[in-house]
Amino acid sequence: MKKIVAVLLTFLIFISSGVSAFGSTELLLEKGIISGDEGGLRPYDNVLRGEFAKMLCNTFGFKMRKDAFFSDVSKDKWYYGYITALYERGLLMGDEKGHMNPEDFITRAEMAAILGRITGTSMMDIPFKDKDSIPDWATPYVSKLYTLTIITGNDDNTFAPDALLTREECFLILTRFLEREFAGGEGSKDNPYLITEVYQFHNIKKNPFASYRLDKDLDFTGCF
Repeated sequence: MKKIVAVLLTFLIFISSGVSAFGSTELLLEKGIISGDEGGLRPYDNVLRGEFAKMLCNTFGFKMRKDAFFSDVSKDKWYYGYITALYERGLLMGDEKGHMNPEDFITRAEMAAILGRITGTSMMDIPFKDKDSIPDWATPYVSKLYTLTIITGNDDNTFAPDALLTREECFLILTRFLEREFAGGEGSKDNPYLITEVYQFHNIKKNPFASYRLDKDLDFTGCF
């Protein structure tokens, strides 16, 4: 019954929003990772850093372990727990002033850096025409995500690192995390949350054989 409701809700929001990634939205809605509002899924809207933190926590089941202080994130904000959970794991970094900027839109380069801190890095050359415009701090993460086919670039073979991430792009990327088997990595003292351990998520209906390499310390309670 829940499956039928999720598919129906996805279809209705799909029709109202004009989103092209129907399969992605179906899976993410079914798992409670995203939800629509009175404006539908708003696929062409840009993503706030706080919104991205929430979707990432919902995808991987990250929970806040203890309070943290950020000068621009008060505890009464809806995104406080999500920002803190990513910060604790070294996935979300502040700027030079220590600000998390949760209500700023996230760029594609920033998205790659956050996700790349989960998957690890790669020095493999990337074929994007605008690869020289990708910041040095983001390049190894973009390369790794590309080798995993988590990101594939735009139709014109560019990555557009400074472009703002759209909600539709975010939906597609998170779905690829759920549907692919990672090659993994060994983890390190500097990055203990690098994917290292294989977990089987049998309740992912679309791909029951998908496995994910995740650190033992990650908390999946309530993820799905």
